[in-house]
Amino acid sequence: MSFQALNAALSGLRVAQQQLNVISNNVANVGTPGYSRKILPQTTQVINSTGQIIGVQAETVVRNVDLNLERDLWTQVSAVNFMDVKASYLNNIQTFHGPPDKELSIAAEIARLRDSFTALSDTPDDGFALQSTLNQAGDVARKFNNFNDLIVQQRNDAQSEMTVSVDRINDLLVQISELNGQIKGTANLNRTTAALEDQRDEAIKSLSEEIEISSFQRGDGVIVIQTRTGIQLADERPETVYFSPGLL
Repeated sequence: MSFQALNAALSGLRVAQQQLNVISNNVANVGTPGYSRKILPQTTQVINSTGQIIGVQAETVVRNVDLNLERDLWTQVSAVNFMDVKASYLNNIQTFHGPPDKELSIAAEIARLRDSFTALSDTPDDGFALQSTLNQAGDVARKFNNFNDLIVQQRNDAQSEMTVSVDRINDLLVQISELNGQIKGTANLNRTTAALEDQRDEAIKSLSEEIEISSFQRGDGVIVIQTRTGIQLADERPETVYFSPGLL
C-alpha cells in the first residue's frame, strides 16, 4: 500500500473520530436547554489534475436548525406570554366579582339596592326599610370603592412589571448584540459558531417573552432584531428601550 493511500485512510479515520465526538456531544446534551443538534460536514480531497482522491477533510461544525421554525417559535412564545399576563390580570378582576352563584359582583349589589328601593316605595314610612336601603346603598358605594382600589393596584402592578421588563429587554439586547459581533468575527476566521448561535437563540427566545419581535438573518450571520412594526432593536449594536412610568 502506498504512502498516499495510507495518508488518505488516516485522514478518513481522523474525520470519523471528529464525527464521533460531535455525535457523543449531541447525545450528552439531549436534555440541555437551548442546545441544538450539531453536524460535521465533510468534503473529499481530490487532486484537480488527475481526479485522484487523496483523503477526507472535515469542515466546521454547524447546527441542524431551521431558522424559519425558530422565528415561528419566538412568535408563539410572545403570544403565549401575552395571553398569560392578560389572563393573570383578568383573573384578579374575576376573583373580585366572585362566582356568579355567590352574587358578590357590583351588578348584584346594585340589583339588591334596586330591590330595596322597590320595597321602600311600597312603605316609605317603614323605618326598617329606610335603614335597609341606606345600608345597601353603603354596600354599593364600598363595592365601587374597593373595585377602584383594585384597578389602581392592577395599574401600579403593571407599571412596576413594565419597568422590570424594560430593564430585562435592554440587557438582552446588549447580550444579543455582543453575540452577533462574536459570531461575525468567529465566522470570518472560518471557525464554528454553533455554540454562540445556541446562546444567541436562547437570548432571543428570552427577549420574545418580554416583547413581540421580528427578525431576519444577514449574509454575515448577524440576526437583526426588530419590533413587530419594523423598528430595529439590535444587530451588532443594541438600541435602548425606554419606559417613563406615571404617578403611582
